[in-house]
Amino acid sequence: GDLAADLAASQQNVSKHLQALYGGGAVARRKEGNTVYYAIADESLLAMCEAVCDGVEQRISELSQIVART
Repeated sequence: GDLAADLAASQQNVSKHLQALYGGGAVARRKEGNTVYYAIADESLLAMCEAVCDGVEQRISELSQIVART
């Protein structure tokens, strides 16, 4: 529930996405009683996400500068 609250999403929606990520091998999980803990399964995924986010941030910055000049 904590992740769902942080994302302002339903528990069902978050669970569905985490299950898909688990099925694809992107995350690992462990269960303790009724609680399931998820973690990134492959650290190279973090590097890929950072590269994508860096590119998006750079593009937004460039577009903001263009808009500010007009």
